[in-house]
Amino acid sequence: MYKLYLIVILALPSSLLSQSVAGASSSIVASSDSTSWSSDGASSNSNERTASTPVAGTQQGSSDQGFFSRGLFARPRKDTPVATFTASYVYRFAPDLFGANRSQMGWSAVPHVSFTKYVGLQADFTSLYTRAIYPGANQLMIAAGPRFTFAPRSRFTPFVFMEGGQIRTTRQSSHNSDWNTVAVGGFGMDFKAGKGKGMAFQLVPGEYVGQYMDDGSWNHSFMAKAGITFNLFK
Repeated sequence: MYKLYLIVILALPSSLLSQSVAGASSSIVASSDSTSWSSDGASSNSNERTASTPVAGTQQGSSDQGFFSRGLFARPRKDTPVATFTASYVYRFAPDLFGANRSQMGWSAVPHVSFTKYVGLQADFTSLYTRAIYPGANQLMIAAGPRFTFAPRSRFTPFVFMEGGQIRTTRQSSHNSDWNTVAVGGFGMDFKAGKGKGMAFQLVPGEYVGQYMDDGSWNHSFMAKAGITFNLFK
């Protein structure tokens, strides 16, 4: 009987000890799991914050890129033409040219490249035919200069331009040609047609042409143009 009591007394503490050790180990495993979950969650949150931080920095950097990326110096966008080519019909009225007031007609080809959103460079190749004189006289004007465009993203796009170059005069009775300096300035407008805005109608109602004559004087004339423009986008 005493042996039975002694066995129970010795077995009870050992069983209680084993249960406490098992409970402690399970609590440690649970705490480690929770710790790993929290660390993973924290790392994922930190990764999300890290991933989102450069985006915000990029947006801030894109919104503020310095003075030379805004206003007049803003780069052309996808909806802004980076280059154009215009073919036009030309009418010129030149007072006191070839001894009288002359009306000339012809054509012009004007390629244009945009350096920024509002500023570009254009070249002007204009061929003019003089009527009502004998022998007849033809003129070819080659000039280039800056163009300043307003509202480039709009369908209705006004612009102004300035050019300098040379004009060549040839007569039917002679194979000789005479070159004179010209200064050109004017204003015009494009009306983009179609959904893609790849083509536009161009009107230049007022263009001044100053031609330096052989006698040292300047001939002041005026031209008007109407034609079709082909726009090139990025």
